Amino acid sequence: MSLWSRRKVYVDNLPQTHDLRFAALFACGLIALLGGLYAVGYYVAGDRVPGGTTVAGVDLGNLTTAEAEAELADKVKPRLDRPIRLKGSDRELTLEPRQSGLTFDIDATVDRALDGESWDPRHMLRVLLGGDDLSPVIAVNQTALDQQLRRLASRLFDKPVESSVSFASGRPRVTAGNAGVELDIPLTRERVIAAFTRGSAVARLPLRAVAPQISPTEAADFVADVAAPAVSAPVDIAVGRDDVRLRPGQFSRSLQAEVSKDGGLRLAIDAESLFLRSRAQINALPSRPVDAKIRLVSGRPVVVPSRTGLAVTEQALADSVLRALRRSDSRRAVAETQVVEARFTTREVRDLQIRQRLSSSVVSYEAVERDAVLKQANNLDGTLLGAGRRFDFAKSAGLPDSDGASSVVASATFAAAFHAGMTAFERTENHSFDDRFTQGLDAYVSASRDLAFRNSTPFGVYVRATTTAYSTGGSVNVELWGSRYFDIEVASNGRYNVVPAGLEILGGPGCRPSFGANGFETDVRRVMSRRGETPQIDTVHSSYAAVPRISCQG
Repeated sequence: MSLWSRRKVYVDNLPQTHDLRFAALFACGLIALLGGLYAVGYYVAGDRVPGGTTVAGVDLGNLTTAEAEAELADKVKPRLDRPIRLKGSDRELTLEPRQSGLTFDIDATVDRALDGESWDPRHMLRVLLGGDDLSPVIAVNQTALDQQLRRLASRLFDKPVESSVSFASGRPRVTAGNAGVELDIPLTRERVIAAFTRGSAVARLPLRAVAPQISPTEAADFVADVAAPAVSAPVDIAVGRDDVRLRPGQFSRSLQAEVSKDGGLRLAIDAESLFLRSRAQINALPSRPVDAKIRLVSGRPVVVPSRTGLAVTEQALADSVLRALRRSDSRRAVAETQVVEARFTTREVRDLQIRQRLSSSVVSYEAVERDAVLKQANNLDGTLLGAGRRFDFAKSAGLPDSDGASSVVASATFAAAFHAGMTAFERTENHSFDDRFTQGLDAYVSASRDLAFRNSTPFGVYVRATTTAYSTGGSVNVELWGSRYFDIEVASNGRYNVVPAGLEILGGPGCRPSFGANGFETDVRRVMSRRGETPQIDTVHSSYAAVPRISCQG
């Protein structure tokens, strides 16, 4: 037995407060430890970029935020002035980053490199473990970039060539088309931004083919199904009670193949061309309107009355031909017509007061000029010129290939107009004088030099042109008819400043002798008077060059 009594102590019998104190002490110690570690980490890492961090090849490791921003601005921003070369086409193309709305976001790039704020434990851990190679943050002005890309796309766009069908030869012919090229703008945007981000000076353009709407097969099918049958036979067009038959040779060259709204080919027609090819038949219809005209009966002018008739417009004729071509049962259609008056009515022609011959001029022509002279005289004959209206020789008579023939009819017209009291002349004399013409009253007409004048009288003028032919040539007689308004006197002052023709002696098989002509100047004076009015005096000046006489020897 023991000398004193012992007290048993068991853990289970400790006061409950013992456990609470232990837990509190443990937590405080842990917090102190973590706080110390955090303080050490913050002190070590601080406002620094993790070591080993690079951005677009620029080393930012262990730099502070301000140092990193300055380094990036110094090394990366110059890339804004370096154009990006665009490859993928046969053109030398570049894109300027600044103008295209591309720039670097320095602040966002450094924030990415820091991987969090300086107090962020993840940032401290990244500093401890080291950084990575990062891409810079790019700021994109979408509007500016897309504007540059659209300009680029317009330069690169190559429109597809449609397969076509032409009727130039009178028969349908297929011309194969080919695909075009266009720029894929969304993909180009991605590639340009990617190249700029990684610092590449080159970006490859994504070009894609653009298929034409009409393929060669579709064009060939159109010819077989539509075009070839269309030109296989004539068409009959009803114009009022009369019929006009148009042969394929008349309408086929006016046909066209157009792309319709649904993307296929359809048959069309050039209305103006068709009407020109059909004009002779349309004008020959008995139901057509007929203009009033002047006819000389027993040497006196008589008005042939006009007649109201049916007219068909260019478009109406074209529409009727297309309807006939599309019919499967018959190749016949009715043209829409309208009742119209003649262009010159009986009253209008009578109001011109064509009563007597005012003047005439006769000019001879050579045998080689016969066809051209006859054609011009036929065109000129019957021309009606209203009071105050202007006459244009080229429009009325036409311009044949032979300049000499044009001078024959034009000279006769000018001389007659001058004696009839016409005014405001536009006229050019011949280079040298020809004895066939009236001295000082000839006229040279070509594609660039016309003869024109104005009817300044209150009456109309009727132009009559007739020809006489014989073996070595012939003559043309131009007459102006109307009502006499002026008393006219015409006189020439003869020749002055005469330049002798001279003589040239030539040889060789190509030599052709000629008489030559003296050069000179002359003036023709006209006095037009009316009772109680001041006379009108006009002077026409002409200057002719000398042409040497050619003598052949040897």
